[in-house]
Amino acid sequence: SLWRDLALWLLSPTNLTFGFCAALMNGFVSGELVAPELGVAHVAVLSTLTVVVAAACSVAFGWASDRHLGKGVILVTGAGAFLCISGCILLLGCCGGWGWWSSVLYVCQGIGRAVYESTNRAAFADHFPGEQKSGAFANCALQSNLAFAISFALQGRLSVDALATVVVVLALSTPVLYSLIPTREPSLADAAAMAAGEPTSP
Repeated sequence: SLWRDLALWLLSPTNLTFGFCAALMNGFVSGELVAPELGVAHVAVLSTLTVVVAAACSVAFGWASDRHLGKGVILVTGAGAFLCISGCILLLGCCGGWGWWSSVLYVCQGIGRAVYESTNRAAFADHFPGEQKSGAFANCALQSNLAFAISFALQGRLSVDALATVVVVLALSTPVLYSLIPTREPSLADAAAMAAGEPTSP
């Protein structure tokens, strides 16, 4: 069982942060702030902005992590994007009266989503190659969906500041736990890539 592999849990913060923050954006930011202020139709526009940003950043992050920065830096970037959303809520009193400035949060969510869907999944693939990959991806989805459900369930019981604080804790744990992942032994594919002078997974 992959659940016995420590790496599965050390890689989990990005999944948990994305799921928890996505529910916070849908239930609080979109539902309680943006929709009454800008209208439901504009919520759809801003949600589309998140998708567009995620698509563009996924391409950019994939190129950067393979060629220059490495996956760890990109994962930290995603955590930083989620921290920006929480910071707007906790420090700036987001988002009543913000108007279209609330689009900043949707851009940040798009950046975080890109990291979750691209670099994060690539990190799982690195640590769970071959036959383990499908099970690792299933656990990746399970973690994010569970966090999403928990976040929605808690929205009727906790304040938005408390929920944003949970996002802060999860996001800050991302680089810490990622740094604790045991170094993976190079695979045959990595060895072949090194021999050919191609980039390998970190």
